[in-house]
Amino acid sequence: REGLGSLVPLREIPVEMAVDFLEVSENISGGLVNLHVDASQLTLRLLNGTHQSALDLLMALFDEKGKAAASFVERVGVNIRPERLETALKNGFSYRRLMALKPGFYQARVAIREEGSARMGSASKWVEVPDIGKKQLALSGVLLSASREDQNDLQLENSGYIPRPSSATRRFKKDGAVDFMVFAYNAKVEKNAADLVIQSQVFSGSKLVYASPIAKMTIPESVDLQRIPYAARISLEGFNPGPYELRVVVIDRLIKATAFRRVYFTVE
Repeated sequence: REGLGSLVPLREIPVEMAVDFLEVSENISGGLVNLHVDASQLTLRLLNGTHQSALDLLMALFDEKGKAAASFVERVGVNIRPERLETALKNGFSYRRLMALKPGFYQARVAIREEGSARMGSASKWVEVPDIGKKQLALSGVLLSASREDQNDLQLENSGYIPRPSSATRRFKKDGAVDFMVFAYNAKVEKNAADLVIQSQVFSGSKLVYASPIAKMTIPESVDLQRIPYAARISLEGFNPGPYELRVVVIDRLIKATAFRRVYFTVE
C-alpha cells in the first residue's frame, strides 16, 4: 500500500457530441455523428517534427429497447505541426461520421482512450431517424456551425461524409453569428419544380426572441428535388448568454404540408 497517497487521478478528456439525422442519397442515410475533442488534455509527443498522439475511438448506437443497432472501432492519429499547436490546443479537434440507421429513436454513445496515457472521455446523445420512405415532407437535422470567419477547428482524417456546416459543441459567441443548414425531403414536385417556404425561430425558454421573415426556398438548377438544401445565418447580436432553441419550419405550399426540426445551442 506504500505510495497510494501519491497517486494522482487521470484527467478526463472532455468530449462533446451532437447527432443529427441526414439522408444524402436514396441508399445513404442515418445519424451524422459530430465529435469535438479537447486537445489541451492530450499527451502530445514531439516525434519527427510533429506533435503526435493516437486515440482509440469506440462508438455504438442503441435503439429504444437497448439493442445495438450500429457500432465501430477506429484508431485516429493526431499529427500537429509546431506552428499549428497553439491553435489545436485552443480549438480542439472535430471528427464526423455518418452512421447508417433504419427509422427509429437511437442513443449514440462514444468513448475515446488515448494511447500511452490511458486518459479517457465519453459522451452520449439521442437522435430520431424518420421514415423517408413514407414520402411525406420531412427535414434533416439542423446542422449548426459558427459563422465562417469564426470557424478555426481542425479536421481529423476519416472516410465519412462531411457536409458543411456542422458542429458538436453548439456553443457560440455573444454578438457573433450562427450558420445553419437543413435539407427538405419529399417535397411535392409539379412541372419539375417545388414550392417550399421556410422560417427560422429562436426561443429562450418559452419566449420567442427571434423570427426570420418567411422566405421561399431557392432551389439550385442541378439539385435533387427530393433533397432540397437551405442555409442561412442568424446574428446573435443582442442575445444574452444562456441556452436557446432554434426551430426551423418548412411549408410545402403545393400540398399545404408542414415539417419542423429543433436544435438546442448556447450563447456564451
